[in-house]
Amino acid sequence: MQKTNVLTFLLTLISTFQLMGQSSYELGVSNSGMMSSGDKLPLWLWANRDGKIANDTSLLNLSELSLSGKHNFNENTFVSGGVGLAGGLSAAGNYFQTNTIYAGISIRDWELLAGRYYDPLEFEGLSTTNGNMARSRNARPYPRIGLRINTYKSFPFFQSFLRFKASYEEGLLDDERHVDKARLHHKSLYFRFLPSELTTIDLGLEHFVMWGGTSSSENIGQLPQSFSDYLRYITGKSGSENFLETDQINVAGNQYGTWQIKVSRTFEDFVLQLNISHPFEDMSGLRFENYPDNLIGIDLRFKEENKLISHILYEYIHTSQQSLWQDSTHLYDEGIGRWRAYHVDKYYTHGIYKSGATYEGKMMASPLFFPVKIVDGISRGPASTRYIAHHLGIKGQLAPQFHWMAKTTFITHKGNYSAPLDPEHRQTSLLFQLAYHPQNIPLQLKAAFAGDFGNTIENMTAFELGISYYLRKENSKHHSKGPHLPFAR
Repeated sequence: MQKTNVLTFLLTLISTFQLMGQSSYELGVSNSGMMSSGDKLPLWLWANRDGKIANDTSLLNLSELSLSGKHNFNENTFVSGGVGLAGGLSAAGNYFQTNTIYAGISIRDWELLAGRYYDPLEFEGLSTTNGNMARSRNARPYPRIGLRINTYKSFPFFQSFLRFKASYEEGLLDDERHVDKARLHHKSLYFRFLPSELTTIDLGLEHFVMWGGTSSSENIGQLPQSFSDYLRYITGKSGSENFLETDQINVAGNQYGTWQIKVSRTFEDFVLQLNISHPFEDMSGLRFENYPDNLIGIDLRFKEENKLISHILYEYIHTSQQSLWQDSTHLYDEGIGRWRAYHVDKYYTHGIYKSGATYEGKMMASPLFFPVKIVDGISRGPASTRYIAHHLGIKGQLAPQFHWMAKTTFITHKGNYSAPLDPEHRQTSLLFQLAYHPQNIPLQLKAAFAGDFGNTIENMTAFELGISYYLRKENSKHHSKGPHLPFAR
């Protein structure tokens, strides 16, 4: 039934875009095969690929079909829609899923979207987590409805210096999880400062709240979800008397997010950016008491794309401090005359919403929070939340038709303060990818090599071979162009 409904929606979209003269669309079909020397696929073959890859297999064939498009009523107003299907044949089992199915309307860059849809891709896919510690493109999109401003808007009287953009979303986590039918609220607010024509400074706040739903724990059951309860969740207040005691002491629901800082400077031949994503789980993180914990990225992008090296991104990620400044997780409290536990942040986990920031067993936050614990088929969040990582991503062109990309990540996992890893888990993950785009043909041939090597894992290497075909139609005229992205995801 699900497949029939999706295919009907896909055919309806195709016929609608064909009938509308002011419409544009993109149709994509792809197939790829992956083979690993181990029991699983290496990290950079499955991570940040929108939940399409089942990584618990040594052999996988993945097929994808996608259609997206929009119809312009005028320069400022358009409607959009899309659907994306993915299916896998693997040694561990076959699967079919609807990755995207959405519709939206945009008026003067204010856009309302509903369904399963992707977040915009940042840093051309070189980042470990799309530039945001709390929100990657690692998991399949969950159903949501959102209102967002797509471009920075000017403030009255500050048009040449200060701008803003924002978003507001409500989603449903409809996978198998510890709290069934939990909701996920998200909002963001960004300010852009323009100290000069060549320099921009972006400062933003991303706020997430898991709320409502029904806990699998018999002593908890249904969690508060009335409208007055909702207002407490989204404003970060403590719970009222109908909430659990832990929510009354702390804050309502599972609250987390990031501070986002980006400084960009344009030079004659390149653009240089500093990107900082600072995580928080409570007020200590909001107040930067966990200031050593950050993703810090340096991004160098050359204006001329036809270069051997056109884009370089380095990221340093540290999550080990978690607002703990003492040597022990327990302190002696003189006021009560006994030892008490010292609260640590333990990112993207929660005592009530035990599945944490995961969806269908994959992290919605950075995929470097691995592995995800699975108990009786249900996620229990990341097994290790304390790690230090160095990451380098590079891309460029060997020739006009040959594009290449490489990623190297060195990561040391420490476990958690309550369950440290001994020895610490060290892993190196590699990816090299080469794509060929024939001239004047909307086709891509892709070959990739990946590997994971470490002191506590099964060392493995893997290969991927793929072919993708894209057809784009713009302004009632058909154009044969290359793939929309440099590499099919």
